[in-house]
Amino acid sequence: SAVRNKRTLNKALNNYQDAPAGASFLNCARMLTREVFYIMSLVMVGMSYQMPVSGGILKGSGDSGFTLYMNLISTWLIVIPLSFAAAFWWKWPVAAVVLCLQSDQIFKCVPVYLRFCSYKWIHKLTR
Repeated sequence: SAVRNKRTLNKALNNYQDAPAGASFLNCARMLTREVFYIMSLVMVGMSYQMPVSGGILKGSGDSGFTLYMNLISTWLIVIPLSFAAAFWWKWPVAAVVLCLQSDQIFKCVPVYLRFCSYKWIHKLTR
């Protein structure tokens, strides 16, 4: 049973587009992990600006509506449909689907930057 499961898993991993024909499970896992780490390291650059500004400065100043609509639009109208299409219709590799899932962290930098520079987020929070 365990041998059969291992064969099935190796067969599934060999279907991974970038994997060589006789690659073992460990080699495929290492390759996939390396690709996902590279993608996440790129995403963290955008996330390190976008998250503190939108989650800290904009929400903290009372402009939570902008952050709410930005997150709703980016998640439900961009990321989920794009990731679904990439995974199930276009049959893209796992790394490309991860990039689609994390792409909103990069795209949200532009509206957050524009909102921050416009100073429309400054609200009087006291009487």
